[in-house]
Amino acid sequence: MESTLERPAGRIFLAEDDEGQREELQYALEREGYQVFLAEDFGQLAQEAERFAPDLILLDIQLPGGDGLAACRQIRSRSDIPVIFITGRGSSMDELTGLTSGADDYITKPCCVPVVMARIRAVLLRSGKKEELHTLTAGGCTLNILDATVTARGTALLTRTELRILYLLFLHSGRIVSRQELLDGLWDDHIYIDDNTLSVNIARIREKLKDIGAAELIRTRRGQGYELCV
Repeated sequence: MESTLERPAGRIFLAEDDEGQREELQYALEREGYQVFLAEDFGQLAQEAERFAPDLILLDIQLPGGDGLAACRQIRSRSDIPVIFITGRGSSMDELTGLTSGADDYITKPCCVPVVMARIRAVLLRSGKKEELHTLTAGGCTLNILDATVTARGTALLTRTELRILYLLFLHSGRIVSRQELLDGLWDDHIYIDDNTLSVNIARIREKLKDIGAAELIRTRRGQGYELCV
């Protein structure tokens, strides 16, 4: 009979530039029975991952000489290998960017190794159900992060800014999201949204929701912000 050591639990490709974290993760993964392959060239991550043919990829976003987000998009264009980001970038918008790049999960550092192991097992088990991992539901509507669509009795295509606004509202459904929270969440290195532009985008989203039979999904709380009618 084969021993468990001769039958790996799975093949993991690990792209992490911090030596301490890389060694800790590698040790934990190998103890769980995984076969671990370490990235050698951060500028060629997609090609390296393809060569090792792993069952799952653990990927940092900020890598010397490499871009984890771009690598994830490349990997996703070539295969359905599950990708989990492990990164120090922890805002809601960072997570959305990671998921829209095609990742299956997003873990923020510092992270507990047993939790990472549990998330790996969960993603491997669910890897055939990607649709479920990239949707949020509220008020009879479904927001699909990968497709940038919102669906009720019909489906509407969203712009990048509209998707970000709805993502924050869906993520915090059941409570009021202030205008300042939305403005803070929408700002990054490439886009700046002022208060007037936010109002314009909310109005456009409402028009699209009306067209798909969900005109009352977003409720304005005067002087406070917006909430979803769940």
